[in-house]
Amino acid sequence: MSREELLQELAKGNGLTPIKAVNRFIRKDESLLDLVMQEALNPTSPQGKNAAWTLEYMCRRKRRTVKPYIPTIISTIPELTDFRQQAILLHLLIRFKLDADTLGPILNFCIDSLRRIEEASYLPYYSMQIIAQVVKQEPELSREFQLAIEEAMPLYEKFYVKRMANITIAICEKAGKKTN
Repeated sequence: MSREELLQELAKGNGLTPIKAVNRFIRKDESLLDLVMQEALNPTSPQGKNAAWTLEYMCRRKRRTVKPYIPTIISTIPELTDFRQQAILLHLLIRFKLDADTLGPILNFCIDSLRRIEEASYLPYYSMQIIAQVVKQEPELSREFQLAIEEAMPLYEKFYVKRMANITIAICEKAGKKTN
């Protein structure tokens, strides 16, 4: 499959059918994974969101395929302009234990994303999940993240506030602290 054919498949729109098709092509020729990764991390690609969904779909079945790209994904997420593309890639990252070298940049991005309101975005929710994952690894950071989440709560509708409160409670419990 050529790059053009891959882009045409990704451009077919939302839904599982094009994602599964691209995934089948990648299983036959793993060199296509690099092309999908380039599209998923390209801030100007019209197929970037669908390429990100393809990577996320692949992670559900075979995490090790995407694992070598994790540092690149983390460094690129803040540069992306489509918040949906960012959210999909954060959702992909939730499946991995992040190492100390990559925590700083992704945590800064997650905290910043809590302060941005985007229409119909799961970006803040996935950001909170990344933060909760980090607190499991580094409980001493729980208070700082709890404050960041609580500071962001007034910006969101009830849907997010309930989830933010649940994650805040989980963060406090992981750190061994009680909440009111």
